[in-house]
Amino acid sequence: MDRVVEARIDWEHFSVRAEPARHPRQAVSDQRRPRFIDEPPATSRAALLQELGIDVEFLGVGVERIDYTKGLPERFAAIRRFFTQHPEYRGRLTFVQLAAPSRSRIARYQALEEELDQLAGQINGELASGSWRPIVLLKGHHDHRDVWPFYRWADFVMVTSLHDGMNLVAKEFVSVRDDGDGVLILSRFTGAARELRDAILVNPYDTDEMAEAIRERHRDDARRAAEPHGADAPDRARAQHLPLGRSPARRVSPRLPGQADLAD
Repeated sequence: MDRVVEARIDWEHFSVRAEPARHPRQAVSDQRRPRFIDEPPATSRAALLQELGIDVEFLGVGVERIDYTKGLPERFAAIRRFFTQHPEYRGRLTFVQLAAPSRSRIARYQALEEELDQLAGQINGELASGSWRPIVLLKGHHDHRDVWPFYRWADFVMVTSLHDGMNLVAKEFVSVRDDGDGVLILSRFTGAARELRDAILVNPYDTDEMAEAIRERHRDDARRAAEPHGADAPDRARAQHLPLGRSPARRVSPRLPGQADLAD
């Protein structure tokens, strides 16, 4: 490609330039954010929870195809550890995993799908009470309109691949969350981790670290609720609850082709 256009290509940041150049930082409004879908469904949080048959305060979400690089068994183990270490969240939080079957004719992938079924069943069997389930595993192929409500209403999304490229799920989530809410728990082994620097970065092989990341997301809620209400309370709350971020001065957005870091 670089020989054809006679230009030097920065593959890491998807930019093309004929000679070394500095790209100034650009302000990005919500209108310039890349859109996941043009006409999002009008699904409310209550409608989504009702459709799932759950009634919880907190919703965690994962969206992947069933592949051994995605770290799904490790993620389920972290969710089990989280509920074991923090039983006060039982009945209050459910994690929903959208998992698209992949290469189902290959024995290794068949075994992985069976492992996920067994793990979800074991964890639900150990921890479920009444109508509450800690994990809802939704296997199938979901289009963008199906996925949008999960991104929109998730309190946190986990992208904890063992090894991955850029990982579009992380950026899709960011593009949907123009409401200043939601948290991304992101594997440090994804390409997106180099751009979405304000995500909660985790080692997907470390069960305790991933469980603590889920707890950290909800510790902010407890801390915010305990703070006195004053003139600056909304700003403090927003600072603690931005998508992927800790400061209202810097919201992380996906980097578009040919652009420098995006911030508003």
